[in-house]
Amino acid sequence: MNKDPLTKREYEIIMLIATRMDESKEIAHLLDISPRTVDVHIWNIQRILNLNTRTAIARWYWQQQPHGNGEYREAWTELYNCSGELGNQETMELMDNIMLSIKERDTGVHDG
Repeated sequence: MNKDPLTKREYEIIMLIATRMDESKEIAHLLDISPRTVDVHIWNIQRILNLNTRTAIARWYWQQQPHGNGEYREAWTELYNCSGELGNQETMELMDNIMLSIKERDTGVHDG
């Protein structure tokens, strides 16, 4: 049984919100899902984390970073800024790499 109530997709959406991607339509395009699906994920995130706004979701995300969150904020901002130039698959691969880096940094566990 998974101890973490948030799914990988919900974490992806949280990270996108944390990097100033505010509109469901933008997130949906990047993740190749519908804006309604994004809204359902956001509702679920808010329910699980007991948060009321997207700003609160972004704040929660950055508060979870124990140290060095500036480098990840910069990486996500850069990814957001160039996402229009990349295909969805390339963007998702970059997101996966960033998530893996965060996991390795925070847990000391290296997948691979």
